[in-house]
Amino acid sequence: MSERIYFKKFASVNFPHEEGALVELFNVMEGMKAFDKHKMEADFGKNKPGIKINQAGFNLNYQLMGALRVYHSNISVGAQLKDSLRDMELLYIKGHYIQCKKLLKKAKKKASRYERLDRIIELLEWERKLVSKDIRIEHQEKFMRKIFDELGQVLEKKLNRYELELCFNVKYSRIKRYSMIRSEEDLYNWEQLTDVSEILSGRTPLTFTGEIYHHFIYSMDYYARGQMHKVLNLVQDRFEALKLRPELIKDSPHQYITVLGNILSCRASLSIIMNTSHSTNKKEFLKQLDVLREFGSSSIELETRVYANITIHEIGFCINTGDFNKASALSEKATRQMETRSIRLGKNAELAFLYYSSYAHFVCEKYDQVTEALNYFLANNFGETRIDLQCYARILNVMLHYEMRDIHILERATIDAENFIVNNGRMYKIERIIMALFKKIATENLSTNATSKAFIDLDKKLSLAGREKYADNFDEYKHFMWWVESKIGGKSITELARAAIHKK
Repeated sequence: MSERIYFKKFASVNFPHEEGALVELFNVMEGMKAFDKHKMEADFGKNKPGIKINQAGFNLNYQLMGALRVYHSNISVGAQLKDSLRDMELLYIKGHYIQCKKLLKKAKKKASRYERLDRIIELLEWERKLVSKDIRIEHQEKFMRKIFDELGQVLEKKLNRYELELCFNVKYSRIKRYSMIRSEEDLYNWEQLTDVSEILSGRTPLTFTGEIYHHFIYSMDYYARGQMHKVLNLVQDRFEALKLRPELIKDSPHQYITVLGNILSCRASLSIIMNTSHSTNKKEFLKQLDVLREFGSSSIELETRVYANITIHEIGFCINTGDFNKASALSEKATRQMETRSIRLGKNAELAFLYYSSYAHFVCEKYDQVTEALNYFLANNFGETRIDLQCYARILNVMLHYEMRDIHILERATIDAENFIVNNGRMYKIERIIMALFKKIATENLSTNATSKAFIDLDKKLSLAGREKYADNFDEYKHFMWWVESKIGGKSITELARAAIHKK
C-alpha cells in the first residue's frame, strides 16, 4: 500500500469529521508542481467557504506526520527500533526492569540482524543502565566489561563503514559531475582527486553494507575509464550479494534499486551492445527490467526511483539498438505519465531523460518535441550535475537548428554552446571540431556542394580524434557520428545504429 492510499485510510478511520477537508486539500496540493497558495485557496475554498486554508493546512500537516509515523513503524526497521526505545524508556521509568530487559534483548537482536549500528549503541547504553537493576554487585564488573567490549566492536564497524562511505562519495561525486574521463589529462585528474588508497590500505569491510560500498568503489574506477564489461562483472557480484540478504533489501531497498539500475545502465551502453551477443544482452536487459518493475515500492520516493530507472534505461537501450521510434514513443508516454501523476525526477534522472528523449525525437524528425524538451533543458539551471550531458544537449540543440534551417538561430545557438562548453572546461578535440563546422555553416553561407564536402571532412576529423585514448569514451560520440555519417553515406541514423549491434 502506498503512502498516499494509507494516509486517506488513516484520515477516514482516525478523523472521520475532518476527513473530507484533509483529503481534498491533500489532493489539491499533490497535483501541484510548485507551491501556489492562491491556487490552493481557489481550488480548496470554492466549496468550503467557512474553512480557512491556513487552519486546514496546519491540520493536514499534523495528520500527515502522524500517518507517516504509523505507516513507517509497520514497514521500517528503523522506526520499529525507535518505538522499542521509547517503550523501554517508559518501562524503565515505571520500574518494570524485567519487561524492559526482554524488550531490549528482542530489539538488540533485530538491530544486529539489520546492521543498525546507531541503534545498537543506544541499546548498549540501556543495557548498561539495567546492569545495576538486576545484576548482583559482585558480577556487575564482568557484565560492564562485556558491554564495553561490544561497544568497541560496534564503533569499529561504524568507523569502518564511514571510511568506505567516504571513499564512495569521493569517487561518486566526480562521476555525478562529469561521468567518464575523456583524455589522459582527465585520467590524471581522476587519479589525483579520487585517490583513496591511503584510506583503503589494509582495510576490509566489517559489515555487509561496507562490503557493498567496497564493490561500488572499485567498479567506479572501471566505469570512469569506460571499461563497462569489468563494471558489469562487479555490479553482478553486488547484485548476487544483495540477493543473499532479502531482509536488508526489504528494510533498505535503495541499494537494490541502485544495483538493478547499474546493471541496466551497463546492458544499455554501446560498449556492451557492440561487443556482446545482441540476443543474450537483450534477454538479460529485459530480465532485469522485469525484476525492477515487479519491485514493490513503499514510498513516493522509491516509486520515483524505480520509475526513473525503468523509463530512462529502456529509452537508452532503444536508442543504442537503433529502435528510435519506440524510444520516442516511450518518451511521449513517460512525459504524459509524469504530468498526470505529478512525478518529479531528480536532477540526474531529469537530465538523462531530457537528453535521450530529445535525441530520439530528433532522429524521428519530431522537431517540435525536440525544441520543447531542449528549451526546457536550456532554461533550467542544473548546476554541476552531469555537466557532460549539459554540453551534449547544447550540441544537439545546434544540430536541431541546422536541420530546421534556422541559420540565424543556429549562429546564436553555436555561440551559446561554445561558451558553455569552454566555461565548463569541456572543449575537447571532438567538441572543437564540431563547433568549427557549425560556425562555418552559420557564417559563410555554404553551397550544397561545399556543405557536403564540409561533412565529409568532419567525418574524417572526428574519426581520427575518436582514436585517441579515452576520446570516444562516451555513447554520445556515436550518437553524433551516426548523424554525421547519415549526411554523407546515404544511410539513415537508424540503419547506422543497427549496424553497430553485435549480431553473434
